[in-house]
Amino acid sequence: MRKYGIEPLGLEAAVQAVRAYGRPVRTGMVDAADRSWTALLFLTQDGGTLLACAGWPLPLVRRPPVGKPSIGEPPAGEPDGGRADTGAPDVGGPLS
Repeated sequence: MRKYGIEPLGLEAAVQAVRAYGRPVRTGMVDAADRSWTALLFLTQDGGTLLACAGWPLPLVRRPPVGKPSIGEPPAGEPDGGRADTGAPDVGGPLS
């Protein structure tokens, strides 16, 4: 997630708490009703106690990884979106 510029809130503390717990855990995920955030829950094996949680904004991919264009965006140096080999427009999408 860090590769895509997303820093999960509370993830490092959650990992430390799970390690300190030292027993098997269950995990679960909860999305906000408006799909703006998601949370990863760490529960005791019986699911009765919340040990830790972490969260991050949605959608997960907010920007392309460093040095790579987003799907549908022209590669660097091709501002018109044309194909490098012919200059013709790329009408078929990124796989054409």
